[in-house]
Amino acid sequence: MLTFDPKRGTFTLTAPGFSAKGGTLRVATDRFMLQSDELSWSAEAGRFVADAPNARVVVSTDGGNVSATVQNSGTVPFSISEIAVVSFPPDCFSPSLSCADHLQYLHPLSFGRSAGVGLVGQKTAWADGDDRSSMVTVFHQHRTGNALLIGSLPPSSALCGVDALHSSGHREGHFGFSLIADCRAQLPPGSALSATFLVLAGSDPLRLLTEYGDAIAEHCPPRCGPPLVGWNSWDYYAGAVQRRDMDENLDAATEFFGDAVTHCVIDEGWECQWGVWEANWKFSEGLEAFCRHVKDKGKAPGVWTAPFLVNSYTPLYRDHPELFACDEDGSPRVTPMSYGPMAYLDTTHPRVIELLEETFSRLRACGVEYFKIDFLVNLLDCVRFHDPTVPRGEIVRRGVEAIRRAIGDEPYLLVCGAPFESVVGLAEAARVSGDIHTYWGHLKRNARTVSSRFWMHGRLWTNDPDFFVVRSTGTSDDPILNRKGAPRPYDERNVWNAGRPFNLEEAKTHALMQLLSGGDLILGDALRKLRPNGIELIRRVLDHRLSAPAVPIDLFVPGEDVPARWVAVVGDRAYVGIFNWGEFDRTFDASPAALGIEAFGDAMDFWTDEPVSDEALRNLTLRSRSSRGLIFKGKTASPQRRKEREERPSNKEQ
Repeated sequence: MLTFDPKRGTFTLTAPGFSAKGGTLRVATDRFMLQSDELSWSAEAGRFVADAPNARVVVSTDGGNVSATVQNSGTVPFSISEIAVVSFPPDCFSPSLSCADHLQYLHPLSFGRSAGVGLVGQKTAWADGDDRSSMVTVFHQHRTGNALLIGSLPPSSALCGVDALHSSGHREGHFGFSLIADCRAQLPPGSALSATFLVLAGSDPLRLLTEYGDAIAEHCPPRCGPPLVGWNSWDYYAGAVQRRDMDENLDAATEFFGDAVTHCVIDEGWECQWGVWEANWKFSEGLEAFCRHVKDKGKAPGVWTAPFLVNSYTPLYRDHPELFACDEDGSPRVTPMSYGPMAYLDTTHPRVIELLEETFSRLRACGVEYFKIDFLVNLLDCVRFHDPTVPRGEIVRRGVEAIRRAIGDEPYLLVCGAPFESVVGLAEAARVSGDIHTYWGHLKRNARTVSSRFWMHGRLWTNDPDFFVVRSTGTSDDPILNRKGAPRPYDERNVWNAGRPFNLEEAKTHALMQLLSGGDLILGDALRKLRPNGIELIRRVLDHRLSAPAVPIDLFVPGEDVPARWVAVVGDRAYVGIFNWGEFDRTFDASPAALGIEAFGDAMDFWTDEPVSDEALRNLTLRSRSSRGLIFKGKTASPQRRKEREERPSNKEQ
């Protein structure tokens, strides 16, 4: 598929629908630039090697994988900004790749921006169109069905991604692409940096994503186990949470859901300050007492932290500025946030690693069994670090590795706001969506992202789709459903608390999405403020928890901004979600044939267990901002067919 010609110093790509010649490797440093077609190459032990003044470059390909290594063979350090492992400009392709004919799966660095599928180069409500796809991308020719996946194999020293290269600034002509390893590290004499990309081709882009997830799992086995169910304080109480709120909801969770809820987690608001991870006045009995109380109730206690961020009004920042990562000018970076001005612990500093280990060893000793660590990717906003030889892909990973060592293997670790490829293999779970709040815009954005990352679940970690909340005007009489703020009109691009709060149908749609994610289910409502119908929504989902995520079967269907049809096959049942994300009524064909589950029949409504006729499935009309959950049973053979099978001779008899 990908081959390297040492005589020309160029790459060739041969895949159905994607044929290119003349691709080059490029290395950008602070002292020189290297390009593969300007170097002399020789074959050594199945690899290709080129020696330039002060640097050695090694390329290896096996058809599906391509790797590049740059070694400092000189006597003085130099800094690598990036390695373009392979770059195919638009004119390398024959036939040319038309932007109008190709969809691209875009995957941001962390959950801060939406993942999804759109036309190559096209600006949307959720992407600017010229975004780098971090870690993985898929190009899909929607007319022929040909698809090409390109992805890194984490963990990697660099932060890897794919840039689309356009023939024109309007981004509506032809395109190529470049496989980029973002290094930004100093390379001392004798040291090296490497990056590896995997290339897969086929006619089913969804299958390519699952094959890619399988390849990562084989390369770096996951830590995940069965998804868990818990309760977390953030979505309702936010930083105002008090110990009595925790106790009340712990008791309510047990009363309403019994042993199904296993964890009780304090989110932001329990700490003295960010960077001072000790219980504040609202938890006057201390963290250890809280953990003991939760365990006495038969649950596992958890806490939230932002381990790399420190309020600049703390003694730690005042007395030890050398422990903090810096801006370009060498001064510690401080960012104004809602929670105060925040500085960033420098994870390349040995003392910072010790501090992280000391902090999390202490929290573990208090009895914490579930750790939610947040705001991890923010550290990469910094430019200068104590050790300039640490490349971008290792900066966050070093800190998370220290936390993992401190807490040990037994506790549950959820990484939140992490650069995904930096934390593979370290955590049981990862947040795969933005923050949820009880507004349609949040739900629609999260549905796009959760469905786009279905392939990660069970392969890289357990997916965490953020909180399972159902409070709405139709499920609660609470006069303060959310923290008060100035109302904002509905806004697809800036969804934060925009529009009106959930109504009942929207709350049910969110509950259905949570079920079909297959991931952790972390409740986030003040449970005793829900009406019985709100409790029943939650109970119904908990009673039908899935062992596998739904596949968004129309993720790569042109025109589907957010996948409308999600299908999870679990044993002898198929769970289906049909979603109308639009503002007008829409009719769907939800028959088994249309959903690709011909082996299933006898549909019933997920919420009521009432049967749904074949005719109703073929003409399923949904109002705007609504959904329909369906359960299909596996077809069983008729008595006559079973008799015919039993009487049919076996292979041995034939």
